[in-house]
Amino acid sequence: MTAEIKNYKFKIRVGLRELLCFNFRLNVLHDFISSVETGNSPVTEPAKPAPDSDGFLFKDKKISQPTQKLKIGKLIRYIPHFYNHCYINLNTSFDEYKKKFSSKSLSTIKRKINKCKKDGEVDFREYRAAADIKPFFDIALPLSQLTYQEKLLDAGLPSDEDFLTKSIELASNDNLRAYILFIDGKAAAYLYCPVKNGVLLYSYLGYHPDYTQMSAGTVLQWLALERIFAEDKFTLFDFTEGESPHKKYFATDTKLCADVFFFRKSLKSIVAVFCHYAVEAIIKLAKKILKKDN
Repeated sequence: MTAEIKNYKFKIRVGLRELLCFNFRLNVLHDFISSVETGNSPVTEPAKPAPDSDGFLFKDKKISQPTQKLKIGKLIRYIPHFYNHCYINLNTSFDEYKKKFSSKSLSTIKRKINKCKKDGEVDFREYRAAADIKPFFDIALPLSQLTYQEKLLDAGLPSDEDFLTKSIELASNDNLRAYILFIDGKAAAYLYCPVKNGVLLYSYLGYHPDYTQMSAGTVLQWLALERIFAEDKFTLFDFTEGESPHKKYFATDTKLCADVFFFRKSLKSIVAVFCHYAVEAIIKLAKKILKKDN
């Protein structure tokens, strides 16, 4: 488990619309999935936060079953959501992996790939050597600025020099895989995957809105996985937190997880937690009423 104190934006949203945002300094501990047999760990209250910290965030905490979302002890424990953490077991061949898909799904993927071809070929490029990383960023960064991941989720590819330097360092140690799909000579989708302990992390993916109908992100994911399986070097492809349809579609396995916050008691943390809790409760009630009416 890795840890660092960092600035964290605690956002309250309705759909993709941001209502409120609270800034905290949190000790963030990321519990990566390291193997198919990764076990659960208890949700216990940690020690007192450091003086310069507002508390803790345990990301991707592996749990056996949903537990109480809000609990007040010496710290305020809050679990906004429970989700199935998606990943792909790479300890097999690409042919074996394809068996998880129906014949209809495979036919659909093949049709989508054919749409992206030019002169019978797909322009798909891999970037993994240190010398490849600057050219990758030169192409991927302008593309990232156009994607919904950047515009709506603030989750685009980072553009700062420190991130570029770290990426070059990762590539120098063979710990980075990045990919771009081009359609008609234009960058249509990108995928950025650092390596940690033999596991590929799905860190950043984005696609040009003009190529939504061509499923550029899906095509790129498929082509990247074909390359990754052929390399036969990694144990898992970790889709990290969240369970979007894209992740569930490609995953072979899931693990029940949660992002667990432990806030120091303060006016800001109390307001933030209870506002989030109230908004989520209202949304849940509204969905229940609408479902009943239908």
